[in-house]
Amino acid sequence: MAPGDADSAKRMLPVCLSVFLFAAQALPMNAVAADNSAQAEKVAFADLPGWADDDQLAALKALERSCSGPHPSVVEAALLFAEETRDAPGPRRDPALAPVCLALADAGGSAKFGHHSARAFFEAWFEPFRIVPQPSGAGHVTAYYEPVLDGAIERDETHTVPLFARPADLIAVNDANRPAGFPAGLSAARKTEAGLIPYPDRAALNDPENWIGLEPVAWLADPVDAYFVHIQGSVRLRIADGGALRLGFAGKNGHPYRSAGKAMIERGLVPAAGMTSEAMKAWLKANPDIAPDVLGVNPSYIFFRRIEGLADDLGPIGAEGVPLTAGRSLAVDPRHIGYGMPVFIDAELPVGENMSAQPFRHLMIAQDTGSAIRGPARGDLFWGSGEVAGEVAGRINNAADFYVLKPRPAAAQN
Repeated sequence: MAPGDADSAKRMLPVCLSVFLFAAQALPMNAVAADNSAQAEKVAFADLPGWADDDQLAALKALERSCSGPHPSVVEAALLFAEETRDAPGPRRDPALAPVCLALADAGGSAKFGHHSARAFFEAWFEPFRIVPQPSGAGHVTAYYEPVLDGAIERDETHTVPLFARPADLIAVNDANRPAGFPAGLSAARKTEAGLIPYPDRAALNDPENWIGLEPVAWLADPVDAYFVHIQGSVRLRIADGGALRLGFAGKNGHPYRSAGKAMIERGLVPAAGMTSEAMKAWLKANPDIAPDVLGVNPSYIFFRRIEGLADDLGPIGAEGVPLTAGRSLAVDPRHIGYGMPVFIDAELPVGENMSAQPFRHLMIAQDTGSAIRGPARGDLFWGSGEVAGEVAGRINNAADFYVLKPRPAAAQN
């Protein structure tokens, strides 16, 4: 994800269903009807740039994962915590997708489809709407990825930077239980005998003296790598004995995200031009004396859990509770777009050789979210796992057109 943008892989769980109403059209968007932050223009599939050239079968396979429900590795206790620290009741796809999922299952699943029949399925079961945010009229996309790093289960001379499990004394804070005088911007607290107090911020938790009561789930060799694991919210670890471990988001300390990349630019440490996640990472590693102070600008701190049983060709678990698909899973604002909803993205992205712009016109499935993903036409593209995916994802920060596909209650006769 582009630095200065956000905590995009800190996954939360979906929000209760409501709808926008525009020109008497009910959109598949989770939002307050009086929000008026976007207009929805009904269009035809022929109006979607590149629709006929896309691989809708790949999108149908991703949609099928949403229809199948949470992955078995999604532990109920972890979901409950994520639910309580966000603005959502639990992981589920948008209810409007129920007849679509039933039809897909009745057809034998995505394995029974080819490229043309997958496209026909979407055209029969959905209606496209172009989302025009107000007042700018422009949507925006960034991208994120799953890091792949060397790590250790036990601390050793090389691996000295911990990734912590969610602590037992971390309690969600909302309007119902917020103590008098407790900072309004904090979504979690530490439970003590004297009551709820703010949980330590990143700078404090980076100090070993404050590790008492915290349980590491793994250890990394570099604090900058650990910071970017926090930003992405997941990691694949190569363990020294040849094993592997995948970690995913389990909670956060409740402090709001602030951009360390933006702070670096404001302090004159790096120029804004050409600033990417990889450039930021390289600068921080080259300046280890300054890096802790820079990273401490962001008080948000992430906790992790082990994830078992994920296929190697799939990404981490998203906020919907299903594994992400590279190039097909999209992080959205669930207050506006429901989980499982298909969203067609039309953008020019710097993904070619020498960062040249290339058309990106793909049908995505809304399966994730993040702290900075806010608004009806704001998305984060899951680009995949590993270093190459990270290099590409880190430079994506572009305007885009969003087309949400609204489910029909019954298939249209094509």
